[in-house]
Amino acid sequence: MPILAACAVLGTLAHIAGDMLTHGGCPVWYPAGRADHHLLPRGLQFTTGKVAEHWIAAPLLLAALGFLLWRDAGAIRYR
Repeated sequence: MPILAACAVLGTLAHIAGDMLTHGGCPVWYPAGRADHHLLPRGLQFTTGKVAEHWIAAPLLLAALGFLLWRDAGAIRYR
C-alpha cells in the first residue's frame, strides 16, 4: 500500500509541475494566495490543447508507453 501512496504523490506533483510550465501557471498556495507560479520564463511557456500537443506530444507519449509495455512484457517472458 505505501507504493500506491507514493505513486499518487508523484503523479500529483508531476501534474502540478506540468501546469506550471503553461501560460496559465498554477496557483500553488490557493486559497491563501491566488498568484500563478511558473517554472519557465514567459517566452518558453506553452499553451495546451494546440496542434503541437495533439499531433506531436501525444503520439510521442503513446509510443514511449508502448515501448515500455513491450519491454516489460519481454522481460517477464525471458526470465
